Order: sequence, then structure tokens, then C-alpha cells
Amino acid sequence: VLDQPIFGRAQGRWHNPPMKTFAYVWDDEFTPGVSILSKSGGKKYIVYLPTGTKIIIEQSYGHFINVYVTGGAGDFDNTEGLCGTFNDNPQDELMMLDGSIYQGPGSDRGGQPKLFNQEWRVPEADRIFGGVPKTGWRPPMVCECHELEDNKPCGYDYITEHCDQIEKGTKDITDRLPIVNMEDFQGDVPKQMPVMMRMRVRRQAVDYNSTDWEGPINIDETYNPENSTWGPVWDEQEAKEFCERYLIEESESGRKCNGLTDNVLLAYDIAACVEDIKIIDNTTWAGSALEALKDQCREELNQNMTYAN
Repeated sequence: VLDQPIFGRAQGRWHNPPMKTFAYVWDDEFTPGVSILSKSGGKKYIVYLPTGTKIIIEQSYGHFINVYVTGGAGDFDNTEGLCGTFNDNPQDELMMLDGSIYQGPGSDRGGQPKLFNQEWRVPEADRIFGGVPKTGWRPPMVCECHELEDNKPCGYDYITEHCDQIEKGTKDITDRLPIVNMEDFQGDVPKQMPVMMRMRVRRQAVDYNSTDWEGPINIDETYNPENSTWGPVWDEQEAKEFCERYLIEESESGRKCNGLTDNVLLAYDIAACVEDIKIIDNTTWAGSALEALKDQCREELNQNMTYAN
């Protein structure tokens, strides 16, 4: 692609400021067919790619963000591995590079499949945190015959037309996103140059001189997280009972969602809720599981014609 939108939060900050956003681009041009919507004052973003893929980026607790990816129609039966049921096979989530399915330590639900994670770590040379190489790729131009009476019956964005209900309170910021023009650099962006300095090449709408963005992005290639264990406050049974009560019984939206849709994988949300409690020994992150459930519900309702209009 020509560009790369960046969404992120400052590390180590536990207040709740909006996410910082910008985009690396080539030739001052954003990829045709990409649209970016903002909601709640920059605490939630919805990105539509030319392929029809929908990406939701939402602030969570502390300095964390949640990312939800919903593939376009062309992705069904054209995916493998960690793509849920897009290929009607939820059993291949832990597919290794050689196509085999990892069944070793941590492969059970709620486990840490460390060998699987290490297999799919992205080498430094292939990371895209500092932008992507320039290509001549363009999304296909699509025309709509029933709109021939219009002045512009063809366009890049027609391929991304979807049946989603546009969420209330969203703003299209595609044309207002601060950008960094990669053409201003000779060759690749220096990897040692902090993100802050790269962003100062060109600014639009936002003064990044006053930002609290922290860079560059450093990754410990050898990091091996410890296996989580139950702490002194919560045990697995208590956590499961809490999560079921919190997601289904006490939450009106969760209760309605569970009653209206058949395909929401509620068991996964409950398992994620339980695992979060196991990791931090409290319920601080329970809200993230509820938001995940509501987002799944929204996606199911958007695609279920029974509830259209």
C-alpha cells in the first residue's frame, strides 16, 4: 500500500487522553479507497480498507488499546490461521509457518502458546512501524452501472461499500489526518531517528511539538513472559462466575446481545475476561471484555438482514 495510518498511546500513562494519530504516506497521497472515522473525541477509530476490511481501534484501560478486525466479503474462504471462522475452520487458529497446527504447551484455551508466538514474531527488517516501502499498487477502479447518470459513476471507494450502520457521533477524518511525507527522505527513514523527529517533517492540524508521544518503538526480541498464576484474591471459579454475571446478567447491552444473536462467541469473551482477572488479580480489565462482546454483537447485527431497518 502507499501509506500506513498509525494509532497509539503513550507508554506508562494511566490517565485517559485521546490516542495520537498520523500517517506515513508517499507522494502526499493517501491510498484511494481508505476511509478513517473518529469517535468519542479520538478515543475510538474505525478504518475501512480498499479490500472491504474493517478495523476498529479503541482505547482500553491504562496505556492499552483494543483492535478488532472484520474481513471483507472477499476474505471469506480465502483465509487461514488466526482468522476465526472466515474459513469455517476455527480449529486452525494456531497454524505454524509450515502449515501444521500447534498443539504443544499453552495451546489450550487461555494458555500461552509461547512457541507459536515466537514462530510468528516479525523480524526487524519486515516491521512497518516506521512506514512501508513505496509501491505502484492501486486498488481496482470499480464502476456502478446503475449510477451512470451521475458525473462520477466510477471510483476506488465503490469496492468498500458495505451494509454497516454508521455509528452515531463519528467524523470522517481521512482528509484531516496529520501526515509524514516519506518522499522528504533520501532512501529509507533512518531507524535510529525517533518517531517524534520523523513526525516533524510535516504537520497538519496537530502541533506535535507539544505531544507526549514516546518513541522510538523498541521490542525485546528475547522476552519470555512468565506463565500467569492465580493470585491470593481470585480463583478460577470465582472469576468465571463474575465474568458470566458481569457480561450476561448485569449488563443490559450484553444481555440483549446474547439474546438476539446466535453467532457471538460468548465463550471466548468469558474466557478472555477470566484470563485478565488471572493476570492482574482484579477486575480492572473486565470492561474490555464487555466492549469486545458489544463490538461482536454490532458486527453480527450489521450483517443479519433480520434486523435491517
